[in-house]
Amino acid sequence: RGLWYSLDCHWMSDPLAIKKAEHKLYQLKVAQSLALTIPKTIITNDPSEVEEFFHTCPDGIIAKPLHLGFINKPEDPLTIFTNAVSEVDLEDIGSVRFAPCVFQERVRKRFDVRVTIVGDSVFTATIEADSLPPNIPDWRFAPIEQLRHRKYDLPTDIENSCFELVRRLGLDFGAIDLAVNEDGSHVFFEINPNGQWAWLESVLDFPISKATVDRLLSKSIKHK
Repeated sequence: RGLWYSLDCHWMSDPLAIKKAEHKLYQLKVAQSLALTIPKTIITNDPSEVEEFFHTCPDGIIAKPLHLGFINKPEDPLTIFTNAVSEVDLEDIGSVRFAPCVFQERVRKRFDVRVTIVGDSVFTATIEADSLPPNIPDWRFAPIEQLRHRKYDLPTDIENSCFELVRRLGLDFGAIDLAVNEDGSHVFFEINPNGQWAWLESVLDFPISKATVDRLLSKSIKHK
């Protein structure tokens, strides 16, 4: 990293900003300050708090990692997605004491929304995973070919908040996960400062590659 910081170059997003923005607690704080709706949330390693939280959320709760969900094992890398917490899981809730996790109320969503921001450009898509069983809340469990996508126009206030979120986090790129719940409102889940996007370019013809190249070229011109 010392080499990175020593280079006289330009980045899409500064590496230090990316590292900071990856933390879920920080993301949620900034998103809430921008009036984005977030699910009821606790971050804890106290089993009794999780059990109490579970019983106060009639639609159930989910669990996800506090930081990154990727475990870089050389022979068998693992990804931890968002998972629903069931009554059966509560039987082993004592294991929560080993590390804090993010627990949130489960949102009754109509569909997921992926917002990809590149500089001043935004590409928004809905994602629906009809093939997943009801107890699986994360569309990433489904193969891409089993997902249904369509282009989507965000309400102006939500789009502006997404742009401001990326700016406040010191980023120039962000892949934001939202959902539209049953009453039509938008709920913020998280932002990935290095999120995937190539499949959206393929299925919806989003010119994200061009936007990325154009942004980097504009930075190069300013840098000179």
